[in-house]
Amino acid sequence: MSKKVGLIVPHDYKLLSIAAILEVFETANKLSPVTDKPFEIMVFQLAEQIHQERLFGYEINSIEDSDTLLELILIPAFTTDNMSEMIAKNKKFIPWLQKQHQAGAELASFCTGAFLF
Repeated sequence: MSKKVGLIVPHDYKLLSIAAILEVFETANKLSPVTDKPFEIMVFQLAEQIHQERLFGYEINSIEDSDTLLELILIPAFTTDNMSEMIAKNKKFIPWLQKQHQAGAELASFCTGAFLF
């Protein structure tokens, strides 16, 4: 059974961070000796951010419309040096992250992504 992994794509994300995260998990799925992929990767944004249906081939889900419970949520690095402004832009993610964590999801961040939780 695949582990449900969510990748948030917040405001001011660092594109290289998103690409690197996806590359790591896609490679793990490709190299897995079992027929079922070990990771089911899902991409999430705020509804107000979604301007396209897919990102790097993944369907973009709205955190406001999804009731999917995840096992791991990844937060990418940010491109800004103004962390207060970045947190304000992305504050709608925080209750969703808290709800997911309380339901058992692990949270992991890359570099400046740690400032969001």
